[in-house]
Order: sequence, then structure tokens, then C-alpha cells
Amino acid sequence: MIFGMLVKSNTHTATDQTRLMHTANELWSDGRAALAADAARHSALFVGDQVVLAWQGIIHNHADLLQQWCGVSAAQAKATDSVEAAARLLSLRNDAVLAQFNGQFAFALYDHASGSLTLGRDQLGIGTLYYADQPDVTVFATQIRPIAHHPAVTTRLNYDALQRYLTFNYNPGWSTFYTGIKKIRPAHIITVSAGNLSERRYWQLSFAQTQQADAVVHAEHIRELLKSAVAMRTSAAQSLGIFVSGGLDSSTVASLSREAYAKQLHTFSYRCLGNTFDESHYARIMGSYCDAVHHEVLYAPEDVLNSAELVVHMQEPFADVGINMATYLLGRVAATQIDDVFTGDGGDELFGGHPVYVADKGARFIDWLPRRLQTLLFAPASLFADSDQKLTTPIKLKRFAESLSHPAELGTQRWRAYYTLNELQRLLNAPIDANAIYGDIITLNAEADGHDTLSRSLYADFQSVLRFSLRRMDLVRSVDITPHFPLLDHRLVEYSTMIPSKLKLRRISDAKYIERVAVEPFLPREIAHRKDKLGHSIPFKNWLRTHKRVQTFVLDSLHSTRLSNIGIGRTMIDTMWQDHMHLRKNNSHRLWALTVLDLWLANNPLT
Repeated sequence: MIFGMLVKSNTHTATDQTRLMHTANELWSDGRAALAADAARHSALFVGDQVVLAWQGIIHNHADLLQQWCGVSAAQAKATDSVEAAARLLSLRNDAVLAQFNGQFAFALYDHASGSLTLGRDQLGIGTLYYADQPDVTVFATQIRPIAHHPAVTTRLNYDALQRYLTFNYNPGWSTFYTGIKKIRPAHIITVSAGNLSERRYWQLSFAQTQQADAVVHAEHIRELLKSAVAMRTSAAQSLGIFVSGGLDSSTVASLSREAYAKQLHTFSYRCLGNTFDESHYARIMGSYCDAVHHEVLYAPEDVLNSAELVVHMQEPFADVGINMATYLLGRVAATQIDDVFTGDGGDELFGGHPVYVADKGARFIDWLPRRLQTLLFAPASLFADSDQKLTTPIKLKRFAESLSHPAELGTQRWRAYYTLNELQRLLNAPIDANAIYGDIITLNAEADGHDTLSRSLYADFQSVLRFSLRRMDLVRSVDITPHFPLLDHRLVEYSTMIPSKLKLRRISDAKYIERVAVEPFLPREIAHRKDKLGHSIPFKNWLRTHKRVQTFVLDSLHSTRLSNIGIGRTMIDTMWQDHMHLRKNNSHRLWALTVLDLWLANNPLT
């Protein structure tokens, strides 16, 4: 972790600095600025003649950049510590240099001469960085809690963030659950100088240019970029494992890691018993194909009862009982075997793999109809009962019909919203601010410069839903494993934006077509051509109906005074519970989000 502060006035004392920095074992301070980095892997403090750098992360190509931008010899560049290299490169104050950093990072750079502080994150937002800009001090950290502990920062609940969380099961906005604490956006720089704060973007994700090459040409480029991204990251790995699901993305990363990594490879997957929920067969195929030591973790209903353990590591609440707990379970097992883990995160955004992109296509033929006609057309779908199966056709139709009621301006996020404004108002017993909930998402959609619906959706998802996937890997960092994301190599991301959408989502529902063409040579046929990928899925909705201990655990949170204290009403909760238990509707996501919120509030008291 890195953290620190820049004092804008003389009202803050060394005591304030000590209170902020008490967990650091390295500290630099000139009485006006205090920067620190703990002893965690890939965290460091560099003190130079001109600048001080608090750094967390890794740059895989720092030697090449030193040669290119600083004229350093190859031998000297290779011998230079990566943090010292980062300080030297950042001191150039050139956004073009920063845009070429290949890795994951967050940093704070203090300049002695100007007294200015510069804060920044990597292009895709793998590294985290938060800040609170107060009249007399700017406080920053890679975690929220040290900022919240500073006496100048309020810990009042941000109701806008609460509304976004309940709607989407995570907070896609740039303000946090704490009023006054914000997130620095990926690929952005914040500078605090002479008491003023300014923000700028140093790298832009753009879908404006399309290369109309055929699939064969694009596939070859993708293969080369994938190989380079994986090889670059395996060279820095100490002991390596792969989280595999048996899908295209993680399987490709595993296969290429087998070729690039000289030591024993470990693969990890979880198994969840239940009809239409168990994909472990495919993960075992990949473990064998990669000659890896394969570890399979059983995810049982009782594991849900340990959720308080993982919520402690959440900076803000985010709720997906499948992906969250499964990641934590895998991490605990992996921690006994490895130091670094690769995942396939990012593949859905690269190549159009999320099922919601298919829903977008269907909506194009529906949205032009008057809303009253849409309601009449899909009214029967609302009568469909839920099932103990994963995704039956009636369930898909019901979800599609419900999502049509959300504003079309949300784009792809309309399929991910769990409450209408009216429902949310009933839950909170208070007026709802639609702009507070939807504003950041609509702004992202407006920023997108692609020429079609899919490219605009991919842009917005790189800026929003991808963060959900990245933050769940913080649960792995909590057990001292460093996660890496080869598919988020910015060179691969940049190239993917130029691939025509028709090669990503072919015809109506042939998702990831170009990826399949590209990676087929790396994979067993049963992996490359499977069509039944479920995602990180568990039968939680069934456990909630049949497993008494899971029911008791969830109900304890739903009836908590912590929820009522922030305005969440019991009547709506009881209605959702009854509808779920009687198969009228699958409310498991809503109920679980409230459970996580209660557990998070227990560890993060707000005023």
C-alpha cells in the first residue's frame, strides 16, 4: 500500500501525519508533504535529489523505456531497479512516456522544487488510488481506510454511491461510499500544485478507427500480442498459477503460460455441485493439457457463512456471491503453492463475450416500439416462475423483459440493473436521484467514439464493469498473492479496438468469434468450440430456498439495524424474500447485495 498527504496550509501538524502514516515502515516528510509505502511486494518508496516517489505496482518494460526515453544503455537499463526507473521516467513529465508503461501501478510523485504532488493510475485501472481533496490538505492512498482515518476527512455515508450500489451490485461511479473520498480514474493524472487540483487523461481508449482486415489477419496479430503479453509477465513471476474456468480466456492464458514458463505450473478451479452449475470438467481438461498441478476447490453452501472474512478486504461493498467467495476460496488454497496468479479477466471486453451484448442486439429491434406496446408484448414473460436451473429460456425472456424498463441511455448497463427507480424508492423510503445513479454511466456512453452499439458498449464496460472483476482480485491480494492480467496488456487492448464488431459478435449470438479463430491452435478442441460457458455461477438462489443455515445467515443481515439506520425499509425486503422463496422471482442478487452491505457496514462504521 502507498499513502500520504500534501499539506496546503500550516493548520496540520506532525501529529496528523503520524496518525495517517502509523502503519508505514518507510516514511518521507519535509513538513509539508508526507509519502509512504509499506513493505508489501511491489510497493516501495524512492527518495531522489529532485523527487520522491511512492510506488505500488510493476512495469514490465521499464528497461526498454529507459533506453528509449533516457538514452540509458541496455546493460544499465536492465540493472536499474524498476521503482528507480519509474521515478526517472515520471520525472520527464511526459504523458507519452506514461502511456507506454506496460503493467499495473499507482503512484504519488512529489516534486521538491515546485512543491507539487502528482497522483496516477495505470491505463486500465488495475491499480487502485483514492484521494480526498480538502481545503487545507490532500490525502491519498491505494486503500480507502487510511484516508477515512484522517481527521480532516468526513466519514459520512455518500447516498449517491449507496443508490448506485443497490442498483448495480457495485458502485460504478467515481465517488466512493465516503462523502469527499473519490477514485482517480484509470489513465488519469491528478496534480495538486499551489493549492489547486487539476485532472487530465494521459491515455485514451478509442474505437474510432477500424481495420477492415479479414479474420485470418486479425487472428495472427492477436496471437502475437497474446504471446508477448503472457511471456512478459511470466518473466517476472516467482511461482506461477492460473485461475482456470475452462472458458476461452483463462484457458488461453494457461496454455500460453505453459509455453513461456520454465517451472512447474499450477492451475486452480472451483467446483460447485448442482445441475447446470458444474463446469469443473473443462477446468480439469486444461490442467491436464498444460501439464500443471491442478487444484480443485469445492464450493459448498456452508462457505457462504464465511463471507464476513472476505468483506473485510473490500474497500467498498460489491456483491456477487459466486465470483467473490470463489475467488477468496481459490486464493486461500493458492497461497500455499504460489506467489503470482494469472487470470483471463478482460477477454469479454476485448472480444465481445458478455451475454448482454447479445441482448443489446435484440433490443435494437424492440426499442423503436412505443413503450406501451413493449409492455403489452412482454407482459406474459413477467408471469414466468423461476427455476432451479441456471438459464432456461423463460428465465432469459423474463430478465430481458424486466431490463427493457430501464432507460435505453444506460446502454449495456440496463441489463445489469437490479432495481427500477420506483423499486429503489420503495426500498429506501426516500426520493431517488436518477442522475446520481445513472449519471456516470451515461457520461461514459457519451464519451464512447465507436461507430456501432457493440464498440460503444465495450468502451463503457472497460471503464465500469471491468472494475468489478479487478476489485474481486483484491481478495487474492489479501492472502499475499499478486494477480496479473495478461489480457489487459494495453497493446492488446489498443489493437482490439480496431477489430470490426462483426468479427467479435458474429450474426446474432456467435460471441468471441475472432478470439476463437485466434486461439484455436493453443487449445484442446473441446475448449475452443464449447458453447455452454456459464461464467462464475453457483446455485445460490437454490441454497437460499433450501439450505437452512444459509437462510439464517442472510436473514440475520436483512433484519440488521445497520440497514434500517441508513434508511433501508423492511417492507420491501420482506416482499423480495417472499417472492424469492415462492419462485415468483429470483431475488438472490438483491438479497445478497443487502447482506454484503450489512457485513461491510459492520466493518466500516459511517456517520
